Amino acid sequence: MTLIYTTEVDKKIKSLEIAFSLIEFSYRIQQLKIEELQELFATELQVKAIVLPIKNLNPREIKALLFNNIHSSICSFWITIDEAFDKIFGKKQPENYSFRSSFRTIIYMYRCAFSHEISEPKWYIKDQYRKKYELVVPDECRETGIARFEYDFKTLHLQNVEIASFKGLAGLKILFNIACKLLKDQNQL
Repeated sequence: MTLIYTTEVDKKIKSLEIAFSLIEFSYRIQQLKIEELQELFATELQVKAIVLPIKNLNPREIKALLFNNIHSSICSFWITIDEAFDKIFGKKQPENYSFRSSFRTIIYMYRCAFSHEISEPKWYIKDQYRKKYELVVPDECRETGIARFEYDFKTLHLQNVEIASFKGLAGLKILFNIACKLLKDQNQL
């Protein structure tokens, strides 16, 4: 089956949907009880025709696998958004504090942190990005009580990235919604 996209934006949004679905999948599996996980991993796991040879894992191996899956899917998410925005919007402008530019900077900082060390992401902030950034979540992108994201990249340099910094799965969903909104808005210009 060949997918046909009407625009480059549609193609990028589809990539974002896939990246976010991997995160949701990883989070949902992690919520299972250890007995359920052992049953799940007693045979090969098939996801969209991809067979993962993960038979008879012990609880420690299962937890390590889930940790790696979540971090890998989150890393993929940041990279996908960053690449989509590079392709559609061009060069980053860290000196610009517009909503879109601030969003891009925040995503880029996450991409760098997870790309440099996926299992223990750390903020590596280049001088031009060492500023405070704030995103007020547009009403149409909210699904929870999360109304804003704030980052002071002047103080975060070389600090570990905490899951709380992006507010877990709920925050990732909002960032996904914002990315899709900005891409769709650009597509309508």
